[in-house]
Amino acid sequence: MLDPYEDAAHDLTDLLGDSQDLHVLRETLIGEPDLLGSHRDAQVVLALARRQQADLRARAEPLARRIHAERPKAARADAYWQAAVACRRGDARAHGDR
Repeated sequence: MLDPYEDAAHDLTDLLGDSQDLHVLRETLIGEPDLLGSHRDAQVVLALARRQQADLRARAEPLARRIHAERPKAARADAYWQAAVACRRGDARAHGDR
């Protein structure tokens, strides 16, 4: 049995992993819109994926904040979260570019 901190960390990694999977799906469909057979089908899936990503991020953020608040070493989780947000905005520094 995991302690509450480990449960929250596990849930956070699941949420962020699912969000990343949807990001890859969206990028693939943007690059190959006819992959699903029609451009319209791709647009529907893109919209659904975008909404699901927003939901996942909304659920992940409080977990990241809780993890950060519970243990000082969890500052890394907050740093990862901030890097993911910066990456989403296209901030090149989040990718290690200087």
